[in-house]
Amino acid sequence: MNSIIYNDRNGQISSHSETFSLLDSSSYRQTTFEISSIDPTSEPDSEIEDETKNNFSVDVSPFTKKPLLIPNLIWIEASLLLNVFLAGFDGTVTASTYTTIGEEFRAVNLASWITTSYLITSTTFQPLYGSFSDILGRRACLLMASSFGAICGASFGGILSELFNWRFCFLVQVPFSLLSISVGYFFVNNQRGVKKLHNFCGLFRKIDILGGFLLVCGLTALLLVLTFAGTSFTDNNGISLLTLLLITGLILLSAFIYVEFTTTAAPIIPMKSLQGLYSILVLTIGFFTGLAGYAYLFTLPLLFQLVLGDSPSKAGLRLALPSLSTPIGGLICGILMHQRVPIGELLFSGVLLMSLGYMLSLLVYPAMPPLLLGLSLIPANVGQGIGFPSSLFSFVFAFPQDSHATSTSTLYLIRSIGSLFGVGGLSTVIQSTLRQKVFDDLSKNTDFTQNQINAIIHDVTESMSSLYDLPKAVQRIILADYTLAIRRAQQFTMTCCIIALFLCILKDVIKPKTHSGFRY
Repeated sequence: MNSIIYNDRNGQISSHSETFSLLDSSSYRQTTFEISSIDPTSEPDSEIEDETKNNFSVDVSPFTKKPLLIPNLIWIEASLLLNVFLAGFDGTVTASTYTTIGEEFRAVNLASWITTSYLITSTTFQPLYGSFSDILGRRACLLMASSFGAICGASFGGILSELFNWRFCFLVQVPFSLLSISVGYFFVNNQRGVKKLHNFCGLFRKIDILGGFLLVCGLTALLLVLTFAGTSFTDNNGISLLTLLLITGLILLSAFIYVEFTTTAAPIIPMKSLQGLYSILVLTIGFFTGLAGYAYLFTLPLLFQLVLGDSPSKAGLRLALPSLSTPIGGLICGILMHQRVPIGELLFSGVLLMSLGYMLSLLVYPAMPPLLLGLSLIPANVGQGIGFPSSLFSFVFAFPQDSHATSTSTLYLIRSIGSLFGVGGLSTVIQSTLRQKVFDDLSKNTDFTQNQINAIIHDVTESMSSLYDLPKAVQRIILADYTLAIRRAQQFTMTCCIIALFLCILKDVIKPKTHSGFRY
């Protein structure tokens, strides 16, 4: 039986018994928590008990009689919601605008870096930010620093870029950021126990800055390989440079793994706790689902604009309905968890829905009714909303409670790395397929010389508007090849998701009994 110790209004220590089960399982072991009012930021102690409790009975009357009052709660929540909105908006706004931005700079073949440069930064600093906040305080980090914002970013970025300018997509975030900073400055206080300024030098030794640096450099080198492998950067000198970048990236990532094993700071990835095939499988599932999710998101605007002939604003609006389906999937996941549906089944169902949704996207054609088109895009996002949180819980619950924070940040990091390679891999598949097909088709069906064909390929991969300066017959050939390249990218996305689905099955075969006694 769980015992919660709390302070009543007179300051006396009272006990309150609580019997609960996270999910109905015969092997779940109860955990005892003692919560003290001395330091509300401290981690509760936990111990494993042998008895098994299946009944759900909680006497919450003491808590309902004396609700916890937090000063300025509404303002604090407003500041947090603004930050979540901006993070989601900034993370997806480039999905519907990166072709427009690449068009202006005549570098459509490099437009994926608009997103990957952002993702590299967020991927690396996301796990480090917890350490920064422990040292500098929640308030300072909030001032320095997803669902509704993600919907608006993907949906309305195209409208903003068409009505005003693509720069407005980023400038519009400035007033919201200033408002969030102001609210955070006046109403958010640091947690207890934050060290004074003169101790910062010693405290910064606890942050794995070397690991973060190696991770950024290693990922950047590998993404450069992916980016330039699909371009004309394939002569002898180019291949030598790509090989050097590949070796450099692998060495840097190997050094990162070594640092994570040996560092005395708080590691970005706690390698010593990631022992066993089960943990590796769940992380790999997170990697492939993150890869597939972002690749799918960035394939759709190209599909709408090139295959369906949409404008950037219309292509962005088509993303509104599927994007809204993602938080709905998360809500469904929460409800089913509350109904004691096993996490493993939820994870499998989510990845299965993602796979089916990606298959349906392959069936999109120009004359498809808009309603049918919108409905066919929903399953993938609902599956993502179910699969992402269930993969998190599958990983977190495999560790004791005092390791939940680090295990959460680890899974988010691996999923973000998958998102990075999803965008980079998508660009490589489209560019390499397009170049090869255009060269072959123009060689067979036109009288152009090899130099003329290479010039056409160079122009259409740097700026899609140059396509419409070509003869109609050549336009039809290149548009058909672009369509094929997009379909190959969709197949690449679906393949990654099917791999994750297979790993879900394999995970269930070897599922362990976790430290908390929780079975999936």
